Amino acid sequence: MKIGKPIPHKNFRVYAPQKTQTALMNAQATIKISHCLQINSIRYIFSSFQELQHKIAVKFDKNRPQLKD
Repeated sequence: MKIGKPIPHKNFRVYAPQKTQTALMNAQATIKISHCLQINSIRYIFSSFQELQHKIAVKFDKNRPQLKD
C-alpha cells in the first residue's frame, strides 16, 4: 500500500493511500458543488417568487377600479 501525499486540511494533515485521497478530494468537490447548487436553487426560487408577486400586484392594479376626478 503506497502512502500518498498529506491531504491539506485546516486543522490536521492525514496521510492516506492515493485512492483514498482521490476519493476524499472528489467527495469534497461534490459537497462544494451541491452547496453551490443549493444556493443557486434558493436564489432561483426566491427570484421567481418575486416575479410572481410583481405579476399579481400588476394584475390587481389593472383590476382596481380607477377613481375619476
